[in-house]
Amino acid sequence: MKAKNRTEPIDRIRFERLKRAVDALHIDSKYFLDALIEEIESWQPYQAAELPEDEKRFVIESGGWTQEDFDDAARDLARGALHVRMMTSWLAPFLETMSLNDAGGLLDLAEGAVTQEVDAGRLYGVTICGTLRIPVWQFTYRRPQPLLPGLPEIISAVTAAQWDWITVASFFSVPQETLHATGPQTPAQWLLQGGEVENLLSIIDGSGWT
Repeated sequence: MKAKNRTEPIDRIRFERLKRAVDALHIDSKYFLDALIEEIESWQPYQAAELPEDEKRFVIESGGWTQEDFDDAARDLARGALHVRMMTSWLAPFLETMSLNDAGGLLDLAEGAVTQEVDAGRLYGVTICGTLRIPVWQFTYRRPQPLLPGLPEIISAVTAAQWDWITVASFFSVPQETLHATGPQTPAQWLLQGGEVENLLSIIDGSGWT
């Protein structure tokens, strides 16, 4: 059974729910919605696709999936399950960015000086919806060293590896098996506990992580 590729217009009640939900975050609602819309506009629309019948039959006969599993998956995709996962992967790192003003407060710098630090490769920044944002993963929130050690080298490495900002944010939030003390550590934990930045550069340069 094929899932119908059918879209329905968004009703006013859902628009109002979205507005109330965003307002409740106590953030810049206009900027957030502009960024959200820009991200969604970059996505490809859903297009129904199925495995060739011989391949589907092989999977079913091998005991991997049943016909009901295929039907359920097609139905979930048609409803937007993949796009929900895409939104989740974008939203989490987006909310873990800060404004130039907030970053400047942590660094004792004016907004223009924060931009200069980004341009010089000493601070990692990302432009979202025409606005420069500063991801929080690079901050230690400690004095006198508010930024992770080895940050310029890390920025140079992820830039050379052509990692996008979401990949970089994910990398810094996931424990790495090769960064091991009492257990796998995230890159930030590794650096804060005195680990060598070269270990991180080896992972990034290998590009196997992505």
